[in-house]
Amino acid sequence: MGDLNQVFTLRGRSDEDAEFIVECFACSRGADLRFLPEPLRSTVMRQQIQAFDHAIANAVNPLDRVVLVDGQRVGRLVESRGEAEWWILDLGLVDAARGRGIGTAVLSSIAREGTASGVEVALHVRHGHRAIDSYRRIGFVETGADDLDVEMRARPLRSL
Repeated sequence: MGDLNQVFTLRGRSDEDAEFIVECFACSRGADLRFLPEPLRSTVMRQQIQAFDHAIANAVNPLDRVVLVDGQRVGRLVESRGEAEWWILDLGLVDAARGRGIGTAVLSSIAREGTASGVEVALHVRHGHRAIDSYRRIGFVETGADDLDVEMRARPLRSL
């Protein structure tokens, strides 16, 4: 288990982050495409990134940010912040940053900020994903599900 008090900063995504965003996306979703040969795998990955970026552009008050630790880019956080609820649309970390508590620290911080602002923070996660237990520990509860995903929401949180 990583350091849950991990210090991180968030900054807006810039054009200079384009290749890093591809790396984050590949680390978090690349396993789904591992059966495809190159260059098809890279082409499909870029198409998925473009589709996701289009969805972000159409989200309510989107925030597309880069996660930094010690000044180094380690992940991407995408949120949609409405008046009544905030949605975590994506939290992807590069492989070297996984398992260090960074994702938990980022998500915990956003959940605390949202609930302190009087809104619920919601996300979808695939059934059986290894992060579900971490989400529960920081106060997310399951509020629904479909064939692929579990919906979870942060309500008034417990201390870590």
